[in-house]
Amino acid sequence: MTQGKVSVSNKSAENINGLAEVPANNVAPTAPPSYEEATGTDGKKRCLQTSPTMATQAAWAHDTCSSPVYSSGGAYNGDTEMLTALSWDDQNVRRSFIRKVYSILLTQLLVTLAVVALFTFSEPVKDYVQANPGWYWASYVVFFVTYLTLACCSGPRRYFPWNLILLGIFTLSMAYVTGMLSSYYNTKSVILCLGITALVCLSVTLFSFQTKIDITSCQGVLFVLVMVLLFSGLFLVVLIPFQYIPWLHGIYAVLGAIVFTMDLSVAFYKHLQPCEPSDEPMDVHFLCCDIDADLIDKAQASNPFPKSISYVTSDIMDSSDPGGPIRNFLDGFNRSTFDLGFCMSITMWIHLNHGDQGLIDFLNRVTKFCDYLLIEPQPWKCYRQAARRLRKLGRPDFDHFHTLSIRGNMAKRITSMLTHGGNAKLIHRFGTTNWGRSLLLFQVNRPAK
Repeated sequence: MTQGKVSVSNKSAENINGLAEVPANNVAPTAPPSYEEATGTDGKKRCLQTSPTMATQAAWAHDTCSSPVYSSGGAYNGDTEMLTALSWDDQNVRRSFIRKVYSILLTQLLVTLAVVALFTFSEPVKDYVQANPGWYWASYVVFFVTYLTLACCSGPRRYFPWNLILLGIFTLSMAYVTGMLSSYYNTKSVILCLGITALVCLSVTLFSFQTKIDITSCQGVLFVLVMVLLFSGLFLVVLIPFQYIPWLHGIYAVLGAIVFTMDLSVAFYKHLQPCEPSDEPMDVHFLCCDIDADLIDKAQASNPFPKSISYVTSDIMDSSDPGGPIRNFLDGFNRSTFDLGFCMSITMWIHLNHGDQGLIDFLNRVTKFCDYLLIEPQPWKCYRQAARRLRKLGRPDFDHFHTLSIRGNMAKRITSMLTHGGNAKLIHRFGTTNWGRSLLLFQVNRPAK
């Protein structure tokens, strides 16, 4: 029986959203283990024999705090693969990111192209927008409001569907501004600008895919060019009322194209670079706990950060001394709780091997040890699959499988159990993973001291 994987990192409540983006595990087995490897002779879930460095990756070095962390146990097959999918070092993740970004960019360009074409080729529309400049200034206001909301407010930017709604409004407002300006120019110049924009984006993208040239070393030059562009624009603003200078406008346009092309290239190149582990020591402490002593020994033998990560064999479901080693670890830091706990894909195994009351006891014990809890409940279909695999092996069913009354939507049931009586509060739901599981973040309510 796997105790599970519960980690707690030292993050204040103010920084909890930032921590949620840091992957806690980016090592995956080369292939899912067989059920014989994943279970013991008694039909209870055992720890997967993944790399001993599991859950000890340098990605956790992003934490800059100094409190203990508790982690318990192994993982259900596929857990590490799911967490690996969150790692930026994975080329598949990076390619997926690029596809999404440029799909959104393509959609925005197509919408802008449609609006520009309408404002350029339709004489009634062109006459209307030129006769009503109020819409132009209103679109500018909408543009800045949505831009500042997306740039400064992490909530709307991260929550679906508000992020897409704001992005759509942002695109439409900017398309109107662009269409309004294009209505004053001839068709050839507008088409030429659109073609140049498309070619520039394509060339910068292709250039950024190669990593032989570190374009980020040009950031100093880029800053100088931005300053030149800024003061050139101010200079043109002063000269325009007196005289139109075509060649000066041409130079300004070329300079603007160079600056923004370099900016696009630098930004895109940075996104393609893998995360570099920090050489600085982590100011954070983790305690990793599992009931499998062999797994603990292997992990400790290859511990890359012995000053920050500790391992201990313990069974949190042991009623005689639940969490004894955990309390001892906390006492060493003069703490009674951890800041954040991770409980990833282990509720099912607790539930199957200890019944309904065992699951309730597990949640109660875990919340006693942490101020925040990030939990990933396995859906009910995983219960049925586990029981089916056991039957195919000719083994008896789990002791409690047919007597469980807590079943159905497990994310909803576990949320109800944790929030019942005000013990905890659900503060964020991170959607559904590719494994069909929800990530739920709870804040544990404690009596005021």
